[in-house]
Amino acid sequence: MRIQHSTPPVTVRKRTPMTRRLAIVWNPSKTDQGALTEGLHAALIDAPAPEVSWWETSEDDPGGDATGRAVAWNPDLVVVAGGDGTVRVVAEHLAAINSSVELGIVPLGTGNLLARNLDIPLNDISAAFTRVLTGQARPVDIGWVDLDLAAGHERYGFVVMVGFGIDANMIAETNDDLKDKAGWLAYVESLGRALSATDIVPFHITADDQPARDEEATPC
Repeated sequence: MRIQHSTPPVTVRKRTPMTRRLAIVWNPSKTDQGALTEGLHAALIDAPAPEVSWWETSEDDPGGDATGRAVAWNPDLVVVAGGDGTVRVVAEHLAAINSSVELGIVPLGTGNLLARNLDIPLNDISAAFTRVLTGQARPVDIGWVDLDLAAGHERYGFVVMVGFGIDANMIAETNDDLKDKAGWLAYVESLGRALSATDIVPFHITADDQPARDEEATPC
């Protein structure tokens, strides 16, 4: 495993004063299109309404293909509406294709870690859209994880943190239905199962093209 930290051409937008074409990549398991539309219209009071296109994620496509189609539509701004997983996939795709399109976030998940780090309003779709349309754009670092597996090489981007060992197993073991009801407390419930399933994982890590160093992730 190789973990690389870099600064990609991904800019998260907290603004655009004149957005004419707005592409929204949204996770239907987190909310419905009607709620997003209502929140967007509330944020557009006294402002020109942009042309909007909607790109839905699915179990088969967590956001990469939807983002590709959204970018091909040539928007001024891509907005991702979903949880941390959807945000990660959309940001990953924009960085991978070296897109100059900026990214706005409407947080809808349990953790919403990137949104919290950027002080994006939580649990308020209208306020999040207002931040997207009136805030200040800023560059965001992205890291890359390269995995050499028996089935071949895989690469993933991340914008907050990368987890493996007990952290990754805890997420994998979390019950989705319980998470919907109990929020982040569902992760605590899965911790015991995650601990018993965790092995030590060796990896190489580098930042900003510096020489890689060898590390190990342990269960505790």
